Amino acid sequence: MDEKRQRVEALLGSLAEARAETERLERRIEALRGKCCRITPSYVRHGGAAQTRGKAEVWDLLMEEQERLAEQLQKLLTVQRQVEAWINLLPKDRWRMVLRYRYLEGMSFVHIGETLERVTGRPCSDTQLYRLHREALQAAAELWPMEAERS
Repeated sequence: MDEKRQRVEALLGSLAEARAETERLERRIEALRGKCCRITPSYVRHGGAAQTRGKAEVWDLLMEEQERLAEQLQKLLTVQRQVEAWINLLPKDRWRMVLRYRYLEGMSFVHIGETLERVTGRPCSDTQLYRLHREALQAAAELWPMEAERS
């Protein structure tokens, strides 16, 4: 059981890591796009070195980062689909909602509590929310698909 729980937590951790890496690449691409628009050609005199990168060099970096982003988005989608399919195995709606909001939507626990209260019409204390989260992870570990263990 502990091994399954560790696998569940590792899967959720890899989703968070993939999301963070995707966001980092998106920020890097935006910075490179901004640089590409601001670059003016620099001319080098005899024996001197140019102080700025040329537009072509920045453009090449931008293209490389965009390729890396496309690959990263593919990884993120793969993990997201796996997590979503796994969450859908849970028998209780509130368990599914808590895990979906937390790991697929990236909501904070405070926001999850507010959303649950709005959706269900019942107040949800922090204690109840953390208990639901813990129960959902435990149930998910018990329902962990056997094929996921082999990979």
